[in-house]
Amino acid sequence: MKTNKNTTTIKESLIGLLVAIISTILGGIAIMLMWRWFIATPFNIMEITIPQAIGIDTLLSMINAKLSDYNSKEQLDNITKCYIMIATPLFSLLIGYIVHLFM
Repeated sequence: MKTNKNTTTIKESLIGLLVAIISTILGGIAIMLMWRWFIATPFNIMEITIPQAIGIDTLLSMINAKLSDYNSKEQLDNITKCYIMIATPLFSLLIGYIVHLFM
């Protein structure tokens, strides 16, 4: 049985989306725990929740993505660069908005 190219692309996209969601949640858990261990306890300040940690992770990822774009060795055409420059903050804002709904 042959698999057509569109079905493969859809499966790859769904797997990529699932991996991104899992990665975001795991990143939030890691930041929440490290905040508790290294910042909240020693300095006697409030702990953060998983949604807050995911928001911090998203913000740092957006900043890191912008900085790494300038250091990228691969050559991108101007339209792709413009798309990345516009899409990165919008996507980060979308993720932040969704996460803030759970706070």
